[in-house]
Amino acid sequence: MTLFLLKKNTLLKATCLLLFAAFFLNTYALCGTPETIIKIGILSGKKRVHLKSYGKLEVVDINTLEAIKLKAGRDYALEAASEGIKIGDKVLGCQVRFVSRNRKEMLTVNGRRYRDTVMIKKTTEGLTAINELGLDGYLFGVLPVEISPDWPLESLKAQAVVSRTYVMNNMGKYESRGYDLSSDIFSQIYRGVEVENPKSNQAVTETVGQVLTYKGNLAAAYFFSSCGGYTANVKEVWGDDIPYMRGVSCPYCKDSPRYRWEKKVTPGLIKDTLNKKGYSIGKVRGINFISRTDSGRIKDMEIVHSGGRTTINGHKFRMSVGPNIIKSTMMSIDRTKEKFLFYGRGWGHGVGMCQWGAKGQADRGRNYKEILNFYFPGTKVKKWAY
Repeated sequence: MTLFLLKKNTLLKATCLLLFAAFFLNTYALCGTPETIIKIGILSGKKRVHLKSYGKLEVVDINTLEAIKLKAGRDYALEAASEGIKIGDKVLGCQVRFVSRNRKEMLTVNGRRYRDTVMIKKTTEGLTAINELGLDGYLFGVLPVEISPDWPLESLKAQAVVSRTYVMNNMGKYESRGYDLSSDIFSQIYRGVEVENPKSNQAVTETVGQVLTYKGNLAAAYFFSSCGGYTANVKEVWGDDIPYMRGVSCPYCKDSPRYRWEKKVTPGLIKDTLNKKGYSIGKVRGINFISRTDSGRIKDMEIVHSGGRTTINGHKFRMSVGPNIIKSTMMSIDRTKEKFLFYGRGWGHGVGMCQWGAKGQADRGRNYKEILNFYFPGTKVKKWAY
């Protein structure tokens, strides 16, 4: 028995459905203007993707405009076929869009709910799932993962402005893959409706349309967990000279559980991770820190190994070995019998807003604009026509 209630509609009806999807996505923010629609890659390289909605659901073949009604509440397994995307006993083209006709009934992808519409795209690696939704709806699913919703509202509002500014600066970052941003640490972590929280949603809605600007233009906006006492000059990390991100003394993040950290690492792990990143490292015998930045972070370091000596930038070393292993480059090192003991302060690259510092300032009564001006001196929070 076929899975579908309707095999094929007319071109006119399919076109109307696409117009409906466009209207559906054109959600309105509190300020009365349409939201920017963004595409977020939520899954990639999958052999199978499960999708369902408890309300009326339709799928449109993007290439042929074939529109098909699906049964509400039923789990549909999508698979990559040689000629396109297989849904039950039906094969459609290489790009399909799923639309829930009832806005209260959201789409579920592999058990996780998402707002607005979902596109499934077949690639050479498998199936890619892309959530197409309004910017603020996206931020609803970002803030509770990137910052604790239990923190003071003003720190959440600061995060909302920074995250919104980050999006506007990075639209189309993964255009070659068919979406704007990924849903992981390489963009901002996004987990859909499941993680939404009333307090963080409030932070998004109370700052709707607001971004960080510098001299009338969008400002670069970065954030991280804790700075360990001093934020980094962006030039130290990525080479850019940005006047409002040259580092500030921050005494507000001492409550962070990663304000101080330590980690034992084997020479073998260092050798293997660096070689995977293209270095040529033999058996590691020692590590020397050559220079530090003005904020106290490691600028350059030397790996002494059986093949010689290799100089590596501190930030690149951290990212190669693993940012969850080497919490920050504000660190020192001791050698034990079998391992290297790294220890230091802070967690993250150190550029931009210190999240634990934002919390500390909010605890002391500062509002979100004061917090942002502290970490991005000379910038202004403004409504942005995006």
